[in-house]
Amino acid sequence: MRQFHHIGLPTDEPQAGETYVPASKVWVTDPLKHKYRVEFLRYEPDSPVTGVVRDLPHIAFRVDSLEAAIAGVDHQRVGGQGT
Repeated sequence: MRQFHHIGLPTDEPQAGETYVPASKVWVTDPLKHKYRVEFLRYEPDSPVTGVVRDLPHIAFRVDSLEAAIAGVDHQRVGGQGT
């Protein structure tokens, strides 16, 4: 089973209710507290998070089995990295 959890949106603007995550140097909001289940992510300039995870929006789902959910996925194309 796959169930929608949230949409993640990178931002440069501080958001109400942000929480700081020191390990990844990112400020995040709780999508469960947003009317449309939006998670805002505001990265510090020296955050170790790079690439599409940092730069592009994402959609997150809860799944019963991660292995089953990603079976057959072309991992070279995830995030637009493949050709």
